[in-house]
Amino acid sequence: MRYSFPMIIPIAIEKLWQRITRWYYKCSTAFLAWLWGVKHGRRLIFLGKTIIRTKHAGEIVLGDNIMFNAQRNTNLVGLLGPTIIDTRGGGKVEIGNNSGFSSVVMSSRTSIRIGRHVKVGGNVRIFDHDFHSLEADYRHSLNDMTHIRSKPIVIEDDCFIGTNAIILKGTHLGPRT
Repeated sequence: MRYSFPMIIPIAIEKLWQRITRWYYKCSTAFLAWLWGVKHGRRLIFLGKTIIRTKHAGEIVLGDNIMFNAQRNTNLVGLLGPTIIDTRGGGKVEIGNNSGFSSVVMSSRTSIRIGRHVKVGGNVRIFDHDFHSLEADYRHSLNDMTHIRSKPIVIEDDCFIGTNAIILKGTHLGPRT
């Protein structure tokens, strides 16, 4: 098969584009983390669309070498949406060093604690609370939000969580043995 141009040109353009987008996200990450009130260590990277909300004294603490990847073209499992980290009512998200996430959604009302060297696959959901009351009577009233149940989540060092997993309140995951 003959080409009218050398194949190195589209490859070089793709590599250049990857470097430009990484540089952009690296530069914007520190500013966005400051804007969102995220406490973080060195080399924090958000690739792709990221939404962070800290409401009512919520807290997000991230260690060194953390990457959140929500770029659709960089992960073959088919990333579906942005990275979302949400704290409500004093919730806390704490992540140890050298961990990576792909289009993860986390929401905390109490505590989500993730250890070091944890890898979280594409489209994983981690919720330490119900978003509404489980009792139908409360859901029919204005008191629904006051009857939400919540329990801490602990994910220890060296865990791997596969694509599309859902981790709910009260879960404790240990390392692989």
